[in-house]
Amino acid sequence: MTTCVPILPAIDLVAGRVVSLSGGDPTRQIVLSEDPVAVATYWQEQGADWLHVVDIEGSLTGQPANLAALGAILRSVSIPVEVGGGLRTLADAEWLLEAGARRLLVGTVADEDPTLFESFRQAFGDRVVPCLDTRGGRLTTRGWTKTPARAPDDLVAAIQASGFTLVACTDAGRDGTLAFDRDGFWLSALRSGLGVVVAGGVGSLDDLRYLSPFRAHGLRGVVVGRALHSGVFTLEQAQTALNAG
Repeated sequence: MTTCVPILPAIDLVAGRVVSLSGGDPTRQIVLSEDPVAVATYWQEQGADWLHVVDIEGSLTGQPANLAALGAILRSVSIPVEVGGGLRTLADAEWLLEAGARRLLVGTVADEDPTLFESFRQAFGDRVVPCLDTRGGRLTTRGWTKTPARAPDDLVAAIQASGFTLVACTDAGRDGTLAFDRDGFWLSALRSGLGVVVAGGVGSLDDLRYLSPFRAHGLRGVVVGRALHSGVFTLEQAQTALNAG
């Protein structure tokens, strides 16, 4: 039986507001809402099975910067929420889990600090989801501002060796552009045998129809931001396109 895969509406936070970044550039942002709780509850009411919430400022500074908004979102919804952005200490990760986060997205630590990354795995198990963020086929970390020398495939191998089975792949250069790369690094991650949550640039129902067959080959979720927030299609339409057949 083919897995039913969730659409995860994206909620990116800057200064307590919901924003969309163009091309993953924090200097090119559009404010979508001043009320992240209203956005979160709206997507739950529309039938979302998961939410994807990222503290953009936290990604840049290395520590969560929108804790009040994150806590309010987690208290306001009953559906599971994955949270990322600046998670580089066990204490911050524990706070978010205790506040109600279901999964933690960890990117920079996965690349830069293998010892701490292993501590995350030992402490929180499969509630930690490593992030494989890329731009132009190269890794990008620290809020998509640094380009490590390490090849993405090398990080995939390290993640697998650590025992993780699920990763989040975001195409930072496509994020907020409505221009999905159907041959992006997410495809390489799937071919490695990992389960993958795909993000970055999904802009049409045709993109979701294209992704649909990969449900049988490790696709575990699709994050959609700008297209949902701007009404290119509805959440119901997205869920139908991704899970038809």
